[in-house]
Amino acid sequence: MGKRDKDRRDLIQGLNAGQLSRRQFTLRASALGLSAGAIGSVLAACGDGEEGAATATTAAAPAEAPTTTAAATTTAAPEATTTTAAPGGPVHGGRLVTAHTGAGPAETLLPWNEASFIDVGRHKQIYEKLFERDETLTPLPHLAESLESNAAGDVWQLKLKSGVTFHNGKELTADDVLYSWSEAANVEYESGSNFGVFDLANTRKVSDTEVELRLTQPLADLPSVLAKKVMYIVPDGLSDYDQPVGTGAFTFVEWTPGERSLMARYDNYWQEGKPYFDEVEMISIEDPTARLNALLGGQVDAVEQLDFTQATAHRDNPDVQLIIAESTTTVPLTMRLDTPPFDDPRVREAIKLSVDRQQMVDSVLLGFGFVGNDLFGLGHPSYNDQLSQRTYDPDRARALLAEAGHDSLEVTLYTSQVVPGMLESATIFKEQAKASGIEVTLEVLPGEAYFDIEQSYLSPSAPFYQSIWGGNFESQAVDGLLADSPYNETVWNRPDWEEAFRAAQGIIDGDERAAALQELQVALYEEGGYVIWGFSAIIDAASPRVQGIVPSGVFNLAHYDFKEWWFES
Repeated sequence: MGKRDKDRRDLIQGLNAGQLSRRQFTLRASALGLSAGAIGSVLAACGDGEEGAATATTAAAPAEAPTTTAAATTTAAPEATTTTAAPGGPVHGGRLVTAHTGAGPAETLLPWNEASFIDVGRHKQIYEKLFERDETLTPLPHLAESLESNAAGDVWQLKLKSGVTFHNGKELTADDVLYSWSEAANVEYESGSNFGVFDLANTRKVSDTEVELRLTQPLADLPSVLAKKVMYIVPDGLSDYDQPVGTGAFTFVEWTPGERSLMARYDNYWQEGKPYFDEVEMISIEDPTARLNALLGGQVDAVEQLDFTQATAHRDNPDVQLIIAESTTTVPLTMRLDTPPFDDPRVREAIKLSVDRQQMVDSVLLGFGFVGNDLFGLGHPSYNDQLSQRTYDPDRARALLAEAGHDSLEVTLYTSQVVPGMLESATIFKEQAKASGIEVTLEVLPGEAYFDIEQSYLSPSAPFYQSIWGGNFESQAVDGLLADSPYNETVWNRPDWEEAFRAAQGIIDGDERAAALQELQVALYEEGGYVIWGFSAIIDAASPRVQGIVPSGVFNLAHYDFKEWWFES
């Protein structure tokens, strides 16, 4: 029996044993080359079953190592780049080179903003958060030792891990947490939306390792908020963000916006023995074909965002290690509710009925995903799966447009190749919408400029756009559906809805909270500006010599957790 046949057998056994959800089975079976018919036959033979939440687990996460109290720092890149084997374990040494989607001059070192994928990856090496999501999307303590709330959920006691030092040698204390929160709460930053219910004026330091956090109202799932991106901790008083200092596994060496970044191993990192690489170099390569060619040619060791055609073409290539993570990633169409013709709910509904979602999943995602229903967070407890599935209905769409005074409709859709499936889905939608009397013109923008807020993204001049989201409904609501959200793409400004959402966040009982959040999604489904046609896997690739990779549905390249990776000896 060949390795691939054995992998397929083990996969089917895992489904039968209940170790995999049907979604997990489908994605992994596709990666192993099973046809859609074969996958369907296996699922039918195994019965319907209950599908689990979308996860990305393919192996157990490495256990957290004991902390260290060493305080010396190193900021220079080490000269040696050779690897040395650690008997029976990972290998130390070498430079990991990765290729990413960049954002040109819009890239940033400011920890409270992230303009591109490479910003997320770079920050992950330098900075750390109090909580971090594991590969199953569960928020777990990271720099935090513990977090406990009172019965009402409006006062929380935070205790920090001891022995954690910043790259400048300073030991992590409560002062650093309070300073970081005061900086990150600035409403001009992306991070500011996370502090809507934080009462920082009455939050206080209890001791060097303890903070009492007070909220203006109950917040039942504070760990999830603290695990969100851009919720980093910096040393007290840090103001020069061009010289970043964090507690991460790698220290900042140099950076050229839109081109490359270089980080060096932090020898006194608190997880003993980590990281394994001497250096990490991150390169911006906008074109997805050029990124993959760099991997195939040996210029880089890992690349993010393979498109689904690339993944299909290379799943049997022994020189390519596919990294496939089941996720809630979606590339929706966004309509601004304050801009004609999308200010008319009948037009928005017509657009939603002009998408053949199954064809999108089949043709764009090539089986690496699932049909969507215009709501975020498929598989999470808060996802409302009780609403009727929208289907392709161009006749009804034409009737709605006629009611709105449109014999036909001409719209411009802004799109790009910045993420897999974006341009492809826009191109197919253009053809699908013709049956509804909708003529779509595609405005294709370069990837490095696509999310430039000062240009087209979030601009009234570009009211029909595509974006990318992941995570659950709650996190998306905070970032994109409240009046002060940094990415309120659809201009969903509804005070009563926002008040109800804040109240739902404070419900302590998990089932009751999920029910309240699901009820809030009814209005979004009926009147919102999102067309969420499908959810896709996150697909990246690496050289087979890179070890220690655990795919994560949180973000690309195993959530950029490079401290866990090493080169085989």
